[in-house]
Formats: sequence, C-alpha cells, structure tokens
Amino acid sequence: MDLFFANQALVALAVLVVIPLLVHLFARSKPPRYRFSSVEFIRRVLRNTTRLKRPRDWFILFLRTLLVMAVVGVFLRPVFFSDRALGTPFQRRNVVVLVDRTASMAYQDGGQSRFSVACAEASELLEGLTRRDAANIIWLDAQPDAVFPQLGPNVTYLREQLRRATVSMEGGNLHNAIDQAVALLADVEGNREISIVSDFQASFWQASSFPDTKGISVVCIPVARSEAANKAVGELRVTPASALPGERVSVACDVWNYGAEPVRASVYAVVGESRQSRELLIEPWSKAVVVFETVFTDVGEYPVVISLSEDTFPADNAAYAVARVKPHLRCALLGRADDPGKTWEKALSALGCFHVVQVASATDLVGQMHDVVLVSGWQGEGGDVLRQAAQEGAVVVCSPEAALPISRLRELAGQPVGDDSGELLSHEVTEPNRLRLVLPDDPLFALFRRGDYGDPSRGLFRRRLLIPDLAADGVQVLLAYEDGVPALVRLQGGSLYLWNLGLDSMSSNWPAQAPFIPLFGELLMSRRLQRSFVPSIVPGMRAQYKKAMHERVEDIALVPIEGSESAPNVSLGSDGLQLVSEPFVTPGLFAWQVKEASRTQVAVNFPHVESDLRTVAPETLKAGISAVVESGRRARQLRDGIEMWPWLLALGVLLAVGEGVAVWRMGGGR
Repeated sequence: MDLFFANQALVALAVLVVIPLLVHLFARSKPPRYRFSSVEFIRRVLRNTTRLKRPRDWFILFLRTLLVMAVVGVFLRPVFFSDRALGTPFQRRNVVVLVDRTASMAYQDGGQSRFSVACAEASELLEGLTRRDAANIIWLDAQPDAVFPQLGPNVTYLREQLRRATVSMEGGNLHNAIDQAVALLADVEGNREISIVSDFQASFWQASSFPDTKGISVVCIPVARSEAANKAVGELRVTPASALPGERVSVACDVWNYGAEPVRASVYAVVGESRQSRELLIEPWSKAVVVFETVFTDVGEYPVVISLSEDTFPADNAAYAVARVKPHLRCALLGRADDPGKTWEKALSALGCFHVVQVASATDLVGQMHDVVLVSGWQGEGGDVLRQAAQEGAVVVCSPEAALPISRLRELAGQPVGDDSGELLSHEVTEPNRLRLVLPDDPLFALFRRGDYGDPSRGLFRRRLLIPDLAADGVQVLLAYEDGVPALVRLQGGSLYLWNLGLDSMSSNWPAQAPFIPLFGELLMSRRLQRSFVPSIVPGMRAQYKKAMHERVEDIALVPIEGSESAPNVSLGSDGLQLVSEPFVTPGLFAWQVKEASRTQVAVNFPHVESDLRTVAPETLKAGISAVVESGRRARQLRDGIEMWPWLLALGVLLAVGEGVAVWRMGGGR
C-alpha cells in the first residue's frame, strides 16, 4: 500500500500541526472575578490559568491537533494506492476502453440491457482523466473500430459517444479489437491500460484467442448480473439448395434451449405460400431438429422464415433462408469434343433436366454458378478452380488425359505431391475387364439395390488409364476393375469425382447397357440432393450483386422484404460491374431489385454464437489479465488511486464541531 500527495509543494504546511499545542500552552483565558479578602484566591487563579506549567485539557488539545492535521491534509490532497494499483499520479495515463456491443449485450438484465450497463461503467471509468491524459474507445463487434484514430484528451466527447451508442446484432472479432488497442498504446509514454467492459459470454470468449497485449495492463469489468436462459432458432438448411419444379424441398432448423429447465416452444414456418407450425419439448442445454416440407410447382425464389414464440431475448427468435427453384440444372462441359464428353452430352440430353454450356477453359468457371461441371480429357490445368467449384456445391466429374503427370492428379485430390514424377499410362487388355462395386452401400448405388434398374457394374472394358493408389483421408474408390485399378473415385469426401471409364466403342460397351443412364443420373443428382443451402451472411457482412452490361446502376436497389425495416446502402465496385452493400445491421430477408423487379434474395441471420448467454470468469481467459473488478468506479480507483481529501474535509468538519462542544462543556476551554 502506498500514499502519495498530489500537492507535494505544500508539504511544508505540515509544520502547522504544532500550532494547536503552542496556542493551547501559551494562551491565557480571561480569569473569573472573585470577591476575596485573602491572597489565597489569587494563587488559585494563577494555578488555573498558567498552562505552560500544568496543562490540563488534554482532550481539547488532541481534537485541535487532529483538526489542523485534517485541514493540512485537504490542501496536500493525499492519494491512496493499494497493492494492485496500476499506476501513480505522477505519470500520464493512457487508457483504451474496449466496449463489447455484440448481440448478446442486448439482453435485458434486470430491466436494463447489458450494453447500457457497459456504457455506464465505461463512462465512470473515464471520469477521472484530466487533460494531460489520453483515452479512446474501441467498439467490439464484427468490424471493431475506434472513436478517434489516435488517443486523445477529449474525454467529454468519448462519454457523449457512450451515451448515444446502441448495441449491434453482430458477432465480435476479439483479436482485431485487441490488436487495435495495442497499436494505439504502442508509442505512448506513461501508464498504458486496456479496460474491457463486456458480459464475457462464454461461447464467444472461450472460442476467441486472447492476443498478446505486450506488457499493457488489462482490466476486465464484467457487466452480466445473472445467468440467462434463452431459446433460439439455430442453423437453417434448405435441401436441395436449388430445386426443380415439382421436386420436394425440405427445410430443417435447429431449435436450441440454452437453459437448465426443459422448455416448450412453438415453431412457425413460412415457406413460400405454405404456413406450418410444430410444438416442441426441448431438453436442457440441447437442441431439437424440426423439418418442414413442401413442393414448388413454379420457377422462382421463395422466402423461408422460421420463428419462435417470444421469450426474454427475442433477437434470435427468427431465421431466414431462400428456396430457389430453377427451370433446369446448369451443366458446364469443357475439354475434348470426343468421348467421354460426347457420350456425356447425349446422356445429359436423355436425362432432360440439364442445360449444357460449352466452356473453353477452367478459368471461365470462376464467378459462375453451375450445378454440374464435366471435364473431358483433363490435361491438368485449373485444378484449384475445379476444387473450388466442388466446394461451392457443384458436382465435378473429371476424366484425365493419358500422359497427365501424376503430380497434377494428386494436387486435384488435395494430397502432397512429394517426389512422384510419373505420368498416367493408357493400358489395353487382351481379355475384356469387368467392374466391381467397391462400396456397394454408398448412396450412389441406392437406386440399384432392389434390382429394378439392373446391375450398375455391368459392361466390358478393354482400355483404361493406370490410376495409381490415391488412398488418403477423403478419397473413396466407388468402382474398380477386377484387377484393382480404380474406375470411379470420389475425391475429398465431397462432390469431386475422378472418372476412369472409357465410353467410346473401342474402350467398352458400357454406354449401351441399360443401367448406364440411371447411374450417370444418380452420380450427378444424388449428391446434389444431399447439398443444402445454409445462409452464411450475418450482420456485419456485405452482399454483392453482379449487374449485367445492360443494367444501369441507378436502377438497382437493395430493399428489405422481411424482418428488417431498412436495407444498407450500396456502391459500385472498382470493376464497374459488381455492386457491394454496406455491412448489414439487422437480420432479415433482402432483395436486389432492378426497376422494382426482384432479381435475387439475400438471407441475413442472427449470429448463432451469440445465443448462448452463459458467461465465463474473465480471469480464466488469460494469465496476463491484471485485474478483474466489479465496476468502472473500482477500475478508476485502481488506476487513479483513492482521493483522501473528501474524507479529510468531512473529518475536519466533524472535529471542529466536536472541539466546540468540548470547549463549551469544559467551561471555556479550561
């Protein structure tokens, strides 16, 4: 514990504490008048008024001495610092206050939101700073930003910003916010401090890495006053992501109970023109999955809204998606014009639900939305583009060319290349080879299990490529030749396939077999039916729209259609074709419109990580946290110390009153 005097230049005033003693010893009170006939009375008066020899009123002397000490102390302005103090009064104080305004801070805790409590505590923390000190505020949300570009002395303006601030519906980026705070404090002199005012929501803070603060004091001020139960709509999935007219569409959503007691929830679904509802009983700290199904007969985009009955935290009681129904599936065909591309094109025509687009090279796929990509005679170019197309939901079937470097094949499979420098060799067998099902229980072969569509491995093959063993995580051999050479391989465990099946008349008779068209259709369609549209845009993110050459920018607008009263502004990108919105502020459904005609819809959803309102103790997050305090006032006392002069002033008043009473009671101070 330390005691400092703010007005050290006045320390000399401490000698004034001897004045009461001197006054008390040398001052004479007016002696009383006596009628006497003897000098004995005079001697008695002298004994009672000569205090230098025999002082008697020790209590009054004590009170007067304390009174002078209190008055001197008021002028010296002593400041008390505890052992956990973060600074001294003789250094400049540099403070960055990180205020959490993520979505969980909107929870009403005792009639007041956590965010309003956080702003009040932050304002209290800033109150003790003077014009020689510097401060700033960083808002912790999806894109943290500071009020000032640098630290500044204008604390009044910062406190005004705290009074005007509103909570966001965004998640947070802790690493970015801490990095900004460290950068602001990097080159300043004096005490350096980061104060974090937050509810310390467990799901967010435990999932975020706490960056190194490089020796800066970190003070945490929790504002959550109680644990909060909550029910919320979680992830929303529309399957398939793009449906055909008449195809059944399912909408599945997770409904969470973030509470210690079972809860009943009414779930309402609006899927296009369909209205449905379900009643759920959800166990504590768990989720229930509810599924709604419908069929769309017309092409278009249909809004999907899932909502819950109201609770104490309504921000996450709704989720949004878009069901898209297309007249056909879009297929990109690139590579050689002969087999297997020619046979593939005939098979697509027989299936009747594909629109085929000839593509010159893999780079032409960038920025395009395709349901299927077929590559005939692949020579190794654009492997990363093909992998990206598969990750975005397209079924990609790649038939390699002979003499292709095996290293390119391994790159396509996402495997380390190593020292493999060989090439794919074409091999022709003297005796026709048959196929076998390596994974007969795979969903690709589900259509053939009853035998109604024949044997998918039926056919004779004379020519194939000698594909090496690609055994690795995510690589599945679906069909193989009798001698073990892979014929059809699923790469990366997704929708990217390696095709080693000859389709020309010199290589096989498989295309003439009845099961060929059904198997080819299942290859292109079954994976698509497992692919769901999951909305990924949350508040704080932006939407993009690529306009056609004939569309004018002034005719394009982003408008709200469900769940929000306003849409963000849009601006034209640097390429002159891409329009980009400002970050979304609230969840909801929005639409890009051209001359009031809707082009495409955008679903923006509440960040699910913000729904679990449980909190975590800040001291468990990082060993380097300097202090965890209960309020901004306590944080200010750790930084600035405790001013003792108000207490000394009150003590002085009390001593003055006590001294007057004592003098009166003791008869004029004798």
